[in-house]
Amino acid sequence: MKYRLDGKITPLYDSKPDPQDVIVETITSAEYKKCPDSMNKRLLLKSVENAQYCKADVFGDSIVGTFVIPDKADLIHGERSFGFSMKKGILVFVDDGNTVDHIIKELADAQILEKTFIGHLMFEFMEYLIKDDVIFLQDYEKRLAGMEDELMKNGLPNFNEEIQNVRRELLVMESYYRQLLDLSDTFDQQNNCLLSEADERLFSFFLNRVGRLCENVQMLKEYSIQLREMYQSQIDIRQNKIMQFLTVVTTVFMPLTLIAGWYGMNFINMPELQSPYGYWIIIAVSIATILIEIWYFKIKKWLD
Repeated sequence: MKYRLDGKITPLYDSKPDPQDVIVETITSAEYKKCPDSMNKRLLLKSVENAQYCKADVFGDSIVGTFVIPDKADLIHGERSFGFSMKKGILVFVDDGNTVDHIIKELADAQILEKTFIGHLMFEFMEYLIKDDVIFLQDYEKRLAGMEDELMKNGLPNFNEEIQNVRRELLVMESYYRQLLDLSDTFDQQNNCLLSEADERLFSFFLNRVGRLCENVQMLKEYSIQLREMYQSQIDIRQNKIMQFLTVVTTVFMPLTLIAGWYGMNFINMPELQSPYGYWIIIAVSIATILIEIWYFKIKKWLD
């Protein structure tokens, strides 16, 4: 699909563009292979076939690169990728899906394109990629805050699994933003005739905005680390209480063990062995010993 930039984004459908028109084209890799051979074509096809991250490379009078966008519905396993080649007056996207067409149609409906320059369209395109990311990251903040509240109230049985998933998803977003930083820095530092000074200022603005998003992700990662440390502290406290309880129980029965061992020796001259009340006396002494110990532990608050 071809679009003309003439103060707005206009689909060309079957009409042929004027040589002076500023053109944006979306094309599949199979269709792009049929285009006239060129250095950019080979580079772009190779980049699209091996797209693993967002990047942009300057080759003389053109910029060739790829976008790999994580799917926010499934950050761990889902992603969309496409390539682009930008020259003076023409921007080609090689996309085997419908991601680029969808974005360009959204931009056309919004009519936010103030100028007909390729650089400005690329800026608006990249802005669209992160337009809702502030809200998206705020949802993560609310999610982590909810986990913290639940952790403080009742504990979370699957906390380790949940926090690990959050950290992995945040790592994906951080990597994505760092790639966008590198890509936008290429546009910001671009010194040929492709971009005007105004366009470079726009990419500088985009660079700062992505940088803030990246910092936000880093803060969320630190928050998740704090939650994990809090969870580990609660586990340590519970274990300490269990060990304290077991220690108290062991201490309570230590005198009884001594009594049992002492009277288990069965020496002939032990007076309680012949006494008709010896059995009950030992029971009374054992109960009294336990009660005295419990009373003492209560005073010392060892049972709290």
